[in-house]
Amino acid sequence: MQSELKKLINLGESSPHYQLLNMKIEEVMKDYTRLSIKIDKRHIQFLKTVHGEVIASLADSVAVWAIYGSNNLKSTLVTIEMKIDFLKPIKSGNSLLRLETSIEALKFL
Repeated sequence: MQSELKKLINLGESSPHYQLLNMKIEEVMKDYTRLSIKIDKRHIQFLKTVHGEVIASLADSVAVWAIYGSNNLKSTLVTIEMKIDFLKPIKSGNSLLRLETSIEALKFL
Protein backbone atom coordinates (compact mmCIF):
# COMPACT_ATOMS: atom_id res chain seq x y z
CA MET A 1 0.00 0.00 0.00
CA GLN A 2 2.87 2.38 0.68
CA SER A 3 3.86 2.60 -3.00
CA GLU A 4 0.21 3.11 -4.03
CA LEU A 5 -0.12 5.88 -1.46
CA LYS A 6 3.09 7.49 -2.65
CA LYS A 7 1.81 7.48 -6.25
CA LEU A 8 -1.47 9.01 -5.14
CA ILE A 9 0.33 11.71 -3.13
CA ASN A 10 2.46 12.56 -6.19
CA LEU A 11 -0.70 12.79 -8.30
CA GLY A 12 -2.31 15.05 -5.71
CA GLU A 13 0.65 17.40 -5.41
CA SER A 14 1.07 17.61 -9.18
CA SER A 15 -2.59 18.47 -9.78
CA PRO A 16 -3.19 22.01 -11.10
CA HIS A 17 -5.34 22.91 -8.07
CA TYR A 18 -2.69 21.89 -5.53
CA GLN A 19 0.01 23.64 -7.54
CA LEU A 20 -2.08 26.81 -7.82
CA LEU A 21 -2.52 26.89 -4.04
CA ASN A 22 1.02 25.65 -3.35
CA MET A 23 -0.52 22.85 -1.26
CA LYS A 24 1.83 20.20 0.13
CA ILE A 25 0.87 16.80 1.49
CA GLU A 26 3.24 16.55 4.44
CA GLU A 27 2.13 13.29 6.02
CA VAL A 28 -0.50 10.64 5.38
CA MET A 29 -0.79 7.75 7.80
CA LYS A 30 -3.50 5.41 8.98
CA ASP A 31 -6.03 7.64 10.76
CA TYR A 32 -3.96 10.85 10.50
CA THR A 33 -2.87 13.38 7.90
CA ARG A 34 -1.22 16.81 7.66
CA LEU A 35 -1.22 19.24 4.74
CA SER A 36 0.09 22.77 4.38
CA ILE A 37 0.07 25.79 2.12
CA LYS A 38 2.90 28.29 2.04
CA ILE A 39 1.03 31.58 1.93
CA ASP A 40 2.04 34.10 -0.71
CA LYS A 41 0.37 36.98 -2.57
CA ARG A 42 -1.81 34.58 -4.63
CA HIS A 43 -3.71 33.65 -1.46
CA ILE A 44 -4.44 37.18 -0.24
CA GLN A 45 -7.72 38.92 -0.97
CA PHE A 46 -8.24 42.68 -1.20
CA LEU A 47 -8.55 43.17 2.60
CA LYS A 48 -5.04 41.74 2.99
CA THR A 49 -6.13 38.50 4.64
CA VAL A 50 -5.98 34.92 3.39
CA HIS A 51 -8.98 34.22 1.16
CA GLY A 52 -11.55 31.85 2.69
CA GLU A 53 -11.41 29.60 -0.37
CA VAL A 54 -7.77 28.80 0.41
CA ILE A 55 -8.66 27.75 3.95
CA ALA A 56 -11.69 25.77 2.74
CA SER A 57 -9.64 23.96 0.09
CA LEU A 58 -7.04 22.98 2.65
CA ALA A 59 -9.72 21.78 5.10
CA ASP A 60 -11.45 19.74 2.38
CA SER A 61 -8.19 18.19 1.23
CA VAL A 62 -6.89 17.31 4.70
CA ALA A 63 -10.14 15.44 5.44
CA VAL A 64 -9.96 13.49 2.18
CA TRP A 65 -6.33 12.47 2.75
CA ALA A 66 -7.12 11.31 6.30
CA ILE A 67 -9.79 9.02 4.88
CA TYR A 68 -7.51 7.78 2.07
CA GLY A 69 -4.83 6.96 4.62
CA SER A 70 -7.20 4.88 6.71
CA ASN A 71 -9.25 2.95 4.16
CA ASN A 72 -6.43 1.39 2.12
CA LEU A 73 -7.29 3.61 -0.87
CA LYS A 74 -10.40 1.53 -1.60
CA SER A 75 -12.79 4.31 -2.51
CA THR A 76 -13.06 7.53 -4.44
CA LEU A 77 -14.12 10.41 -2.24
CA VAL A 78 -16.21 13.47 -3.00
CA THR A 79 -17.21 16.13 -0.52
CA ILE A 80 -20.98 16.45 -0.52
CA GLU A 81 -21.30 19.15 2.11
CA MET A 82 -18.83 21.19 4.09
CA LYS A 83 -19.34 23.93 6.67
CA ILE A 84 -16.63 26.21 7.99
CA ASP A 85 -17.13 28.85 10.66
CA PHE A 86 -14.48 31.51 10.14
CA LEU A 87 -13.81 32.95 13.59
CA LYS A 88 -11.18 35.52 12.65
CA PRO A 89 -9.14 36.41 9.57
CA ILE A 90 -5.71 35.01 8.89
CA LYS A 91 -3.43 37.98 8.30
CA SER A 92 -1.23 38.12 5.22
CA GLY A 93 1.93 38.11 7.35
CA ASN A 94 1.48 34.44 8.22
CA SER A 95 3.77 32.43 6.00
CA LEU A 96 2.44 28.89 6.53
CA LEU A 97 -1.08 27.55 6.87
CA ARG A 98 -1.08 23.98 8.19
CA LEU A 99 -3.99 21.70 9.02
CA GLU A 100 -3.97 18.23 10.42
CA THR A 101 -6.72 15.83 11.39
CA SER A 102 -7.44 12.29 12.37
CA ILE A 103 -10.25 9.93 11.51
CA GLU A 104 -11.46 10.13 15.12
CA ALA A 105 -11.76 13.91 14.85
CA LEU A 106 -13.71 13.60 11.60
CA LYS A 107 -16.17 11.09 13.10
CA PHE A 108 -17.36 13.65 15.61
CA LEU A 109 -17.97 16.44 13.09
